[in-house]
Amino acid sequence: MKLVGTIVPGLRQARELGYPTVNLSYELPAGTTLAHGVFVGTVTWDGEEGEESHLAAIVVGGNFRDDNPPKCEAYILDWSGDLYGRSVEFAIGELVRPLAHFDSLEALTAQIAADIEVIRGR
Repeated sequence: MKLVGTIVPGLRQARELGYPTVNLSYELPAGTTLAHGVFVGTVTWDGEEGEESHLAAIVVGGNFRDDNPPKCEAYILDWSGDLYGRSVEFAIGELVRPLAHFDSLEALTAQIAADIEVIRGR
């Protein structure tokens, strides 16, 4: 599935763990749903020297506070920069794992590192 939208500020929690993400503001077509989980994907945008596309860990998860669409964020592997306000495309591929809750930040950080290694291998 492909989602196109604008990069918006998030809570910056993943950044504090060493895995800064970009958060996509998007609208799903009526009747469309997204599975929740961690996925292999790519993030694409128009860069200064043409189109850029990078491998990413894409996370789709529900918003527990209200009925808004699930949030969608990506950790772009081997890239850093600022995409706030830019139009981007998230191409969501194969499921790496379903979402899970972790007992500690250390366990979450270890799982993120493992997810990234799986994504690099695909």
